[in-house]
This record gives sequence, C-alpha cells and structure tokens, in this order.
Amino acid sequence: MKSVTTSLSVGLFLFLTIIFYLNSLSLAKEFLNPVSVSAKITPSTFTLGDIATYTITVQHDRDIQPTIPNIKQLKG
Repeated sequence: MKSVTTSLSVGLFLFLTIIFYLNSLSLAKEFLNPVSVSAKITPSTFTLGDIATYTITVQHDRDIQPTIPNIKQLKG
C-alpha cells in the first residue's frame, strides 16, 4: 500500500510540474510582444500658452507596418 501512495504522489508531482512549466511557456509568449509604444512630453512642466512637444515612439518588427492615426486638430 505504501508504494502505491508514493508512486501516486510522485506521479501527481510530475503532472503538476509539467502543467506549471507549460503554463510558464505560454505566459512567456505573451510577453514577447512585437510592438512597443512609449510616450514623452517635454518640458515636464508647462503652463497655459507654453509650447509642449508630445512624442510617441513605436518600436516594431520589420514585418509590421504601423500607420499614423488621423488626429483632428482642436479648434481654439
């Protein structure tokens, strides 16, 4: 009886270990995103009437062709 319990425990441990590693590999694929976006505004502090530059940087794989969004200029 004791050997059956031990082999069942080892089998259960191996099964859970395999599930854990398979889940880890699937999560790793989610972190390998082919597109990265960052934004920066300069100067960091400004008041009404000052000119501020808002920069959006997109890094991507060569086979991805991002397009510039159509942003309408605000009136006033």
